Amino acid sequence: MPRGHPVDPATRARIKDLHGQDLARNAIARELGISGYTVTKVCKEEGLSFDREATKAATEAKVVDNRARRQAAIARFYDQTDKVFDRLDRTSHQLKEVSAGKLVEYESEDLPAQDLRALIQAANAAITSAVKLEQVDVDDRDLPTVDAWLKTMLGEQ
Repeated sequence: MPRGHPVDPATRARIKDLHGQDLARNAIARELGISGYTVTKVCKEEGLSFDREATKAATEAKVVDNRARRQAAIARFYDQTDKVFDRLDRTSHQLKEVSAGKLVEYESEDLPAQDLRALIQAANAAITSAVKLEQVDVDDRDLPTVDAWLKTMLGEQ
């Protein structure tokens, strides 16, 4: 049994016309207020296909852009780790606490345990995040599923 409603001749002609103007499938669908499936179905029936080179180029560019963004994020995570280590390596620490209802400022060689723990956890989180991001680009076989799927769709396997 056919799916949906038959496409009227005027819509069919308009789809062919817009296809001839090199509009993408989704652009044709938006223009005519119909589904992408309908556009695909009519084009297939008419022996028309869409140029996938633009999509392929855009996808490849997005993969390159995302790789660069990951590299920038990795650098920022390591920068944050360095800042945390610099704080841990200080020989003295300016501390504040409330004592007898007054704010007291003092200097100490040691950080309070809770501050030390928080800094170590922050460094660990930043390093862990950086390492996870680095693994994405180590080997194509380790790409996340979506990246692997895109490579397959682009014929790069």
